[in-house]
Order: sequence, then C-alpha cells, then structure tokens
Amino acid sequence: MDKRGISPVIATVLLIAIVVVIAAIIFIWASNFVSEDIEKFGSSIKNACADVDLEVSEIQPGYLNIVNRGDVPVFAINLKVNFDGDSEISKCTGSFSPGQATILSIADSCEMSGEVISVIPILVGTTNGENKEYACDKNQIVL
Repeated sequence: MDKRGISPVIATVLLIAIVVVIAAIIFIWASNFVSEDIEKFGSSIKNACADVDLEVSEIQPGYLNIVNRGDVPVFAINLKVNFDGDSEISKCTGSFSPGQATILSIADSCEMSGEVISVIPILVGTTNGENKEYACDKNQIVL
C-alpha cells in the first residue's frame, strides 16, 4: 500500500489561508462595535449637546414657544407626546438658530397631537464627510 499524506508545502498554505480567513472574520465582527463619532465644531457632537440651551413653554394646547438661548443651532426637535395613555416620539421640522424665538404648532410641524411630555433637541454634525443627525437625549426638556 502506498501511504502518502499531503505535502508540507500544501499543509502550510492551507494553515496560512485558514488563519487569514479567521483573522478577517474577527476583524469584521469587532469593527461593528466601534462607531465613527459624529463631529460638530471640530469635536464630538456630545460636547456640543452640553451647550444646547432651549427654553420651552406651552403657550396654549398644541403650541410651544421655543427660545434657543444657547450658542449651538438646533436642527430640529423630537417631541415625546402622550396620546391616549401611550407615549410616542415625533420629529418636528424647523431649525432654531441661537437667540431665535419660535412658536411651533405641533399639529403642523410634527403632524401629531396630544400632550407634550418632553422636548429633545436634534443637532447636525458630520462623519466621513456626510451630515448626520444626533438627538441630544440627555438634554431633553421636560414640560
């Protein structure tokens, strides 16, 4: 009987190929855990969120008076609205420049109705040359 195994060269090539494939799988898996940071004014957008200062008051049911007292322009807002016992988050269009006061109609700008619970500012930053929205959840204003 002729007992022959695979040659050492083929075995080495197979081992290297297996190691490369496993390394690629681990790299792709690990890269999903690391996210690109969104930047605003050259630093993390989380730092810009700390400078957001919105003053929000309900002037009558369905209308909010929003004053941007901070130094950061706010792109839009998310409203957390209580409707029939459930709460929903709705994005409202409109931007709020520093120093600007705006009266916002919830029905027109947010296309919803109900009791407003909180207001969450949304900023726009850049990552990889693209504009991305970022909700400053820690800066929400509770009404």
